This record gives sequence, C-alpha cells and structure tokens, in this order.
Amino acid sequence: MLEELKPYLDMANGLTEVTRQRATEVAKALIAQGMALSAKGEASDKDVRDVADEVLTSVKANREFLLDLVRTEVQKATGAMGFVHTDELDSLRRHIERLERQVTTVKAQLAELAKAAEAAEADEPKPKAKKKAEPKKKSAKASA
Repeated sequence: MLEELKPYLDMANGLTEVTRQRATEVAKALIAQGMALSAKGEASDKDVRDVADEVLTSVKANREFLLDLVRTEVQKATGAMGFVHTDELDSLRRHIERLERQVTTVKAQLAELAKAAEAAEADEPKPKAKKKAEPKKKSAKASA
C-alpha cells in the first residue's frame, strides 16, 4: 500500500512535475484504496476531479514554496560571498550608461569651445612686435 501512496506523496511534496492527467490517476488510485470522499463505496467523477484539483493546488503551492525557499537561500549565500543581485547590477549599468552619455556630451561641448577659441584667435589682429632698443654706445669722453 505504501508503494501506491508514493506518487501522491511525491506530488504533495512538490518533488515531481504533475499534469492534470497524472493527478487524476493518483486521485483515482487513492479513492480506489478506500480514501474516497464519498461514502457510497464507489467514487463519482466529481469526487475524482475534486481530489485531483486539490492535489494540483497542493503541488503548485508546495512547488512555489520550495522555489522561494531555494531563491532565498541562494540570495543569502551569494550575498555572503559578495555577489551583487541582478537588480543592483542592472541599476549600476543604467547609471554607468547615463554617465557615459554625459561624458560624451561634455567632450563634444569642449571640442566646440576649443574650435570657437581657435577661430577667435585667428580673427584677432596680431600685435606688432616692438623694436628692440639698441644699447647706447659709450662716448669717447667716458673712455678717456
């Protein structure tokens, strides 16, 4: 009898992927073994469907619980190891992209300013160079 209950227990614990057909088969097997909801002796199709729906609901809830538990434990472990969560990584990537766009914009503005400064220098008249004053020659009186 335990062997016949194993598929039900596996499904209830969320250890196997369950289709409606498989849940219906397990429900029929359970009802046939005396676990029927009906006291008539033979289970109706509605009883079988109800048990199958309960099994599917239980399996889905257990699977979601198990997935959440595994996710939580993985996040704890990766956090302890210094890994970054994907949400944080995506946020940092967006921030870096925004900063790169700003740097590109500032570089373009600086290039435009440099060109404007060069053009302004080219348009200004150049100041004339002053003639160097020649040193005064010593007079003949001073040498005698």
